[in-house]
Amino acid sequence: MIIDCHGHYTTAPAAHNAWREAQKHAFKAGTAPPPYPDISDEDIRETIEQNQLRLLRERGADLTIFSPRASAMEHHVGDVAVAQGSVKEKRTDDGKDTSGQLVWMDLLKKRNGKWAVVRSAGTRLTSGDSAQTLSQDPAIVETMKQFAQDTGDAMVAGDTDKLNQIYADDWATIGSSGKIFTKEGLLSDFKSGKHKLLSFELGPMDVQVFGDVAIVQASVTEKRIHDGKDISGQFVFMDLLKKRDGKWVIVRTLGAKVI
Repeated sequence: MIIDCHGHYTTAPAAHNAWREAQKHAFKAGTAPPPYPDISDEDIRETIEQNQLRLLRERGADLTIFSPRASAMEHHVGDVAVAQGSVKEKRTDDGKDTSGQLVWMDLLKKRNGKWAVVRSAGTRLTSGDSAQTLSQDPAIVETMKQFAQDTGDAMVAGDTDKLNQIYADDWATIGSSGKIFTKEGLLSDFKSGKHKLLSFELGPMDVQVFGDVAIVQASVTEKRIHDGKDISGQFVFMDLLKKRDGKWVIVRTLGAKVI
């Protein structure tokens, strides 16, 4: 079998390209983005049949793996960013030495042409955690990815017992209004039906693990209802997790809607 593993979808339908240009124009103008056009499977099939698929057959290959054009994705176009890392600090608070090593995560937004940090979360690493370097153990990384999938699955199922195990009792996040949202409110909203996650699809994920502390950063596309209102879209989020009594739990979450 011959596989072309580096194909790019350079022949996207004209309606898609026109929409993308209109989307970028709306972003620069600060207006609402246009709705995505109605592009059928037949439209997509036609662009491939006469181009990539034709060449694949002519050259005797069996399979082509597609990816978007990197230049067309334009990651620099946007006004939301996430950052995470670790830092060693010499710090005092009210005369007390609070120095140490910490992990942190920031949610940033571009406002008036300048980036500003709008949400932050972090935690101090214990001596045992600090002694361990950043873990890239595939097994641990896969555990974190599965944990994120399990969290979404529990939300879709409305399984508040499972969510109660996933989120630490002291879990908290800050909403777009600046209000602190706690585990009690999260469970209450799912139990009452006020908040519903109908479906979700996780995007690429970055995981950093320091001993019993982990940071998970990812994007997610969701179909979500809150208080009867459709708040679906694409989001970026970061979870700060700790291992307590041998089990990973989420202790802080930062997130923002991108599209």
